[in-house]
Amino acid sequence: MTPPEFGPTVSISIKDAGESRFALGELGGVPVSNERTKAVRVAAAISTWLVVGFLAVFAMGGPASAQQPPLEVEPDAFPEFTVLTNAFPGVTLSNQGGPEATVISLDGFSQFVFDATTIKPPVIDNIATTPTLVFGRDQGGPLDNAKQWSEGPVGTGQGLLRADFYPPADAVLTIDLLCDDDDIGFVKAFDEFNTLLESQFGDCRGDNVTAGRPKFACVTIAATDIAYALAGGIIGEGLFLDRLHVDYSDTLPVLINIKPKDDQNRVNICDKKTLPVAILTFANPSGSIFFDATDVDPLSVSLEGAGVKRVGKDGEKALHQIKDVNKDGLKDMVVQIVREDLVGVVGDTEDMTLMGQRVNNDTTRTAFVGKDAVDITQFMCLRSL
Repeated sequence: MTPPEFGPTVSISIKDAGESRFALGELGGVPVSNERTKAVRVAAAISTWLVVGFLAVFAMGGPASAQQPPLEVEPDAFPEFTVLTNAFPGVTLSNQGGPEATVISLDGFSQFVFDATTIKPPVIDNIATTPTLVFGRDQGGPLDNAKQWSEGPVGTGQGLLRADFYPPADAVLTIDLLCDDDDIGFVKAFDEFNTLLESQFGDCRGDNVTAGRPKFACVTIAATDIAYALAGGIIGEGLFLDRLHVDYSDTLPVLINIKPKDDQNRVNICDKKTLPVAILTFANPSGSIFFDATDVDPLSVSLEGAGVKRVGKDGEKALHQIKDVNKDGLKDMVVQIVREDLVGVVGDTEDMTLMGQRVNNDTTRTAFVGKDAVDITQFMCLRSL
């Protein structure tokens, strides 16, 4: 389903992170820990019909369910130095325009924070808006540089944080731009043809904040068919980044694991046995469940068009099992795919896509999609001819 078009929904909160490290702005669910924190809310001038159009998307096409929480793409979901490239369902993180490096979680300490009394660096302070970690890169050189995100210039050792979405997202994106001085940053959303859908700048300057203290701008935009988003500082303005949230209004992304007991994901499509595929439950760092695999209707699941093996007297049941596959304490679902129906799949190594539906508490259904890379073989196919 293609929702009606709607314009950007923009909200910017600017806070003095020196007063409250956990000040998440007006869109965060964590209370501000210090009453002295001053917030300046800047509302974008959006016409009434755009606001009504945005609300209509959620009324007619979603959100996925009334209780569906946003996906929390947060470094604090994992220990420091964890590779975050494919750690979250439907989101691939990378570094664009900077050195070749992998996105990892790093502590939020900055040595570029100024002393508010002498206006001289350094005052070492953690400026993360969630507990302690921010987005970083596993590059060489000064550690602070590995946390700075900027569109240039070339040779500065920085780049932009890129988030690719699969499937393309009809969603509201929120991210925190962390400033160690009077910085300016942005978030931009693009479609699969690299067409700019929406953009919004976050400005940490102004008389409303204490001079020399770290601040952050919470920037929110909304668009349809977002293939990827870029975030960071403008040229010459390096920023820390934290707390990317994705509020989906349509199809949800999920994490799947084809042949969960085989790290190489080797799939012989000519084997007569069923092919196990794990659909994983994913919990946000805040504790909310983004996707509960135990609510999946196994009869609705298909992998590249191949369905789940039917069992029962009339074939009315789908062969599946509920178990904790990845040992995270959450129950997952393992479905058994009819492997013979995959014979038409060709190639050596490729992504395979799984689709299905989740049954919500109000009995409505939400579509989901996931993919996993496999090593395909057709050994023994000729023998069966």
